[in-house]
Amino acid sequence: MTALDLRTELHRLIDGVSDTSLLEAIRSILKQKANASEWRSILAERSRQADAEYAAGLGKDLEQLKRELDEEYPG
Repeated sequence: MTALDLRTELHRLIDGVSDTSLLEAIRSILKQKANASEWRSILAERSRQADAEYAAGLGKDLEQLKRELDEEYPG
C-alpha cells in the first residue's frame, strides 16, 4: 500500500468516526510523530552548524548554547 493509498484509507475511516475521544487519541498519536520528526530535523541541523563552527575555529560554551536553545524553543 502506498502512502497515498494509506492516507486515503485513513481519511475514509476518520470521516466515519464520531467518537471525539477516539479522534483526540488519533490526533495525539499523529502529533507526537510530527513533533519527533521535527526534532530530528532540528537536531540534525544543529549538529551540522556545530561542525561548521568547530571547523572554522569558533565555539560556544555549553551554557551559551543552552540559553540560545531556551530562547528559540521555550518550554
